[in-house]
Amino acid sequence: MVMRANLQGDLPVETAMQYGHDEVAASLIKKMSHLSVQELFRASKTIKTKNDFVELVRQFKMKKTILAILDAMIVPKWPYPTSLHYHNTTVGEWQDLEDHPTHIEVCWDLLDVDKNGRPPSHPDYIYCPKSPFYYLTRQCQTLQKDLIFHPVLRLVSERKWEKYARFWFR
Repeated sequence: MVMRANLQGDLPVETAMQYGHDEVAASLIKKMSHLSVQELFRASKTIKTKNDFVELVRQFKMKKTILAILDAMIVPKWPYPTSLHYHNTTVGEWQDLEDHPTHIEVCWDLLDVDKNGRPPSHPDYIYCPKSPFYYLTRQCQTLQKDLIFHPVLRLVSERKWEKYARFWFR
């Protein structure tokens, strides 16, 4: 999906988030690629991000947008063999492939970013005691079922508990 920036250099999804248009921002995020959604909230090596994921999750006014961002953290991987090329395959070869991904990658580094969009592995990371993951789990206490049962939060919780258990029971 190609998006054009306005005079200030903001994408339409950034403008929708800035003015609090939850449904518009969520629908635009769902149409974007996984990588471009993650790049909205991730800082580069020298430049901090314009969009503060920590503040978006802390305020929790845009629930649909937050769920769309969590959905964008899941990147499915399909079992397409490298021997299949578009120019020399028959229709039957493509029809024999599965429609479901064999595994998924979860890019959960956005759940631990600081206010500048830097992950903990970044050299300029500024420790903040309350990460986006903290604010999302606080919303789960208010029985937000969409968040409680979201696969990203379940997988991150399992991962953090496993790391915690390995630390204490090694």
